[in-house]
Amino acid sequence: VNIFYEENKLCQACVLPIYEGNLYSCRECNFFVHETCTKAHWKIQHALHPHQLTLRSRSRQFRCDACDRVCTGFVYECCIEECTFNLDVRCASIAEPFDYKFHEHPLFLALDPVKKPICHVCKVECHKQLN
Repeated sequence: VNIFYEENKLCQACVLPIYEGNLYSCRECNFFVHETCTKAHWKIQHALHPHQLTLRSRSRQFRCDACDRVCTGFVYECCIEECTFNLDVRCASIAEPFDYKFHEHPLFLALDPVKKPICHVCKVECHKQLN
């Protein structure tokens, strides 16, 4: 159990800082992972992609096809060989409806690739499905 925030301690799965809470760590090589990240499913079916996705570890960078962030750590990859869809662990964890504390209504994924919604906060057109 971690009771202190350490700025340089990142989870190897989601690459987010380790704050308070339960975690797993290796004392020999500085490997840390949130307990919640260890419970990620190996295979998922996600609303953003028609094929099954498999959890893998990546040491090299990849671009998440949902949020367009450059990521490292764990990734959900498409099981179809010709398909190159990648979903980071953070985006894979979003479920519908998504309750955002700064918005009074539940939020949903924008699944229509033709419509590009405008963000009501920054007024910029969203080019990815998670917006």
